[in-house]
Amino acid sequence: MDSIGAILRQERENRGLSLPEAHDATKITVQNLAALEEDRFDNFPNRVYARAFLRDYANYLGLDSAALLEQYEHAWNPRTESDPAPAPRGGSIWRPIAYIFLILIIAGGVAAGGYFGWRATSHIRHHRAHRVTSASVKSDSDVATIPKAPPVAPPKPEADNASATNPQPQPAPQKLTLDVGAVGTVWVRVICDGGKATDITMTNGMVKSFEANKSIYIRAGKAGAVQLRLNGQSQPSLGPLGQPGEKTFTLPPAAASTTTAAPASNSAATPAASSAPAGSTR
Repeated sequence: MDSIGAILRQERENRGLSLPEAHDATKITVQNLAALEEDRFDNFPNRVYARAFLRDYANYLGLDSAALLEQYEHAWNPRTESDPAPAPRGGSIWRPIAYIFLILIIAGGVAAGGYFGWRATSHIRHHRAHRVTSASVKSDSDVATIPKAPPVAPPKPEADNASATNPQPQPAPQKLTLDVGAVGTVWVRVICDGGKATDITMTNGMVKSFEANKSIYIRAGKAGAVQLRLNGQSQPSLGPLGQPGEKTFTLPPAAASTTTAAPASNSAATPAASSAPAGSTR
């Protein structure tokens, strides 16, 4: 069987081509083309370059590149496991001795480090024990010289306790402020003081505030999707999440009145809320 280089050179000559012409067509240097035709595959940096140049040159000449690559693998692949292993060098007999010597050095270093570490630790423990003993003796002497504090007389009970007096009534709110927060997409209708209805579709995280002098009516398509705060105080939910709900918040008559007369009761007036049965979901 002809060698790879002989096959390449014979095909190039049959086509009447020169190496420079092959270089112009394949962009492979003339030196590398000559190395391929002379079977000098060890001139290439590695087998990847050799295979790439061989494939491109064979394809350019119209040869079967796969067959040539297979022939290259058989001729230039590394030696197999069946090949005899090289004889050990004469210097290899000293390797076990060198290993033993290295192990002895490492073991000696570890032993020396452990000894010096033990001495340092023992010195630190002794120093700490001395410091603790000195501090204990000093503390005992300090305790012995501290004079006793005179007894503290119990405080005399006050005749009148301010906390026993009745708390002053809180002023009643003069208007209603309803904060509506959405925890999902929900349709809401709000009517303030019986006026025009406000219909809005709220999305998650949106907050709307409404003010009224007497009453605020609210209806939600999904009762559990809104959170209410009336005059800064959290209110119960209008109902379950999947059902509509509505409620009317009113200001007590005593707070809505503009007269200066004092309320009949001492208790603070708070907004009143009335719930109506839920209708169909919008």
